[in-house]
Amino acid sequence: MLQIFMILLFVAGYMVASAQDYVVTIKGDTLQGKVKYFNGTGVRYAGANSKYIQLIPHEGKKRTFQVLDAIAFKMNDEVYHTIKFQDGYSFMKVIQAGYLSLYAYQLESQTTWDGRYFVKRDGTLLDVPNLGFKKRVGQYLADCPDVVKKIEAGDLSRSNLKELIDEYNACVHFKTFPKIEKSPAQVAWSNLETAVKNLSEFDKKKDTLDMIQEVRNKISKNENVPSFLISGIKDALKDQASVQEILNTALTNVSSN
Repeated sequence: MLQIFMILLFVAGYMVASAQDYVVTIKGDTLQGKVKYFNGTGVRYAGANSKYIQLIPHEGKKRTFQVLDAIAFKMNDEVYHTIKFQDGYSFMKVIQAGYLSLYAYQLESQTTWDGRYFVKRDGTLLDVPNLGFKKRVGQYLADCPDVVKKIEAGDLSRSNLKELIDEYNACVHFKTFPKIEKSPAQVAWSNLETAVKNLSEFDKKKDTLDMIQEVRNKISKNENVPSFLISGIKDALKDQASVQEILNTALTNVSSN
C-alpha cells in the first residue's frame, strides 16, 4: 500500500500541469485521451458496486480499466486514485493532497461522492466517521497533540476538514523540518564567513575560514570563544578593508575568554 501511495504522489506531481484526461496503468504507463467513469451494472461488470473507467484515445480503440488495472486517472479536471478500501480497492477522488490526504468516495448504491477518507503517506487509512469523530480522528492524528486538542474542543470537526488537514500537515512538517532560530551572533558570524569566502586574492582564506567555523561551533554550543581565536581572525583580516564593518559586527556578538 505504501509503495502504491508513493507512486500516486509522484504521478500527481508529474501530471498536475496536464489539462487532458489520462489514465495511469498499474504498470505506470500514462495514457491520454477522453476518460469516462462507470458505476453500475453490465454484462461484463456485474454487481451493484461495479466500477470501471474507459479511455477513448485520440487514435485507436477505446480501452477499459477496472479498479486494479489503473492506479490513477484524471477526468474533467479532477484526479482520482485507486485506494485500498475495506476488503479491496476503490476509485477515490482527490480532495486535498499532502502527508495527510483527503479523498472522496461513493457510498454504497450512490453515485455522489459523499464519503470521506483519510490516507497518510505512511500508508495508514481512516474512513472519516460521522459518529465518534472526536475519538477516532483524535486517535488517528495522535502524533500532533495540539491538533487533537482542537478536535476535542470542537474547533476542528468534520465540517472543516480542510482546516484540520492543513493544521495537521503543518505540524508534521514542523516536526520533520524544525525551524531553527538563529541568534544575532550566529547571523553575524555567518555573514562574516560569507564575506571572507567572497574575498579574492586572499592567501589566508582557508585558515581564516577554519577559525571562523570554530567560532561558530562554539557559539552554537553556547561556549565562550577562546581569545586567541578572536586575535587570530582580527590579525588575518587586518588588511581586508572590505570586511572590516562585518568583522566588527561579528566581534560585538561574541563572548571570549
